[in-house]
Amino acid sequence: MQSKKTKTNNKQTTENKKKTLSTKTLKIILSITITVFFFSVLGLTIVLIWQNYLPSLRKNNDNQTILKLADEHYQAGYLENSAIAYQNYLNTNPSDRKKIQAYQKLFEISVLNNKIDDAFVYLKEINLIDPTRSDVYLNRLKLFLREDMLASVEGELKQMEAKYKKSNEFQEIYGIYLMKQSNFSEALKTFLNIPFRKREISVHQKIMQCYLKLEKWKEADSYLTKIEKKTKQLDNTDFKAELVLYDYLIQILSGRFVKSVQPENVVMVHTLQEKEISSKILAYSYLITNDTKSLEKLLLQLESIQDPQFLQSIADYYYFQ
Repeated sequence: MQSKKTKTNNKQTTENKKKTLSTKTLKIILSITITVFFFSVLGLTIVLIWQNYLPSLRKNNDNQTILKLADEHYQAGYLENSAIAYQNYLNTNPSDRKKIQAYQKLFEISVLNNKIDDAFVYLKEINLIDPTRSDVYLNRLKLFLREDMLASVEGELKQMEAKYKKSNEFQEIYGIYLMKQSNFSEALKTFLNIPFRKREISVHQKIMQCYLKLEKWKEADSYLTKIEKKTKQLDNTDFKAELVLYDYLIQILSGRFVKSVQPENVVMVHTLQEKEISSKILAYSYLITNDTKSLEKLLLQLESIQDPQFLQSIADYYYFQ
């Protein structure tokens, strides 16, 4: 009887072990299945996301390549190629900030290429994106002045004066407008309203021009001394040369020429783009100082000048010599 009971227990134990093993196996299989399913879903999700993101990434990279190419052409001076590249970049529908940057470049290119109508169009596009930008208004005024559209300038100035009257750039533009109207007295007042430390070189030039037009030699001389101290450290050879010419011109026009023409000033003056004008002033300086040798040397470089009044002055000098 005992042996039969033992057999029964052993059989039951074996069955229990089988059940336990079966349960463990099932759990392992279920765990593996869940893991495989999880990673399959994760992998599929990554693939779907990547498939959707990759074209966008490629498109963004392509857009940046176009913009980089446009900037490189612009820096190298290939303005037409640059303009085409910027237009292509705008066709990719970039952000508003990027659009404004591209339109600004196209505006600059149009001005450099003297395509003023196109320049106005690009300013309008910028204004449509961001109507609060003051540079659009100021650049439009500059274009009107450049094209001598004084009636348009006057209308814009009256409309926006209250808003921009504290802007130094606006004051300079208004002063230029007054100069174009030959109102040098009011133009001078306008330029002098700009704080001295904030005056750009272009403002100093216009103040000097106003003084000379108004024949205020003493004030011109005083202002010249003032700006020479400020500009001594500037690395702007053209402007320094221009100051030398102003100095000579003030002395010549005021009838009290006392300074000799320094060799270093001659070298400096000949760096100016307006070489004919600068050379004439130097020639008059040589006439006044009776420096015949330097005058003859200069005249050999001025054979192309056809100004009758200048040539008559030179002829009179040699005649009375």
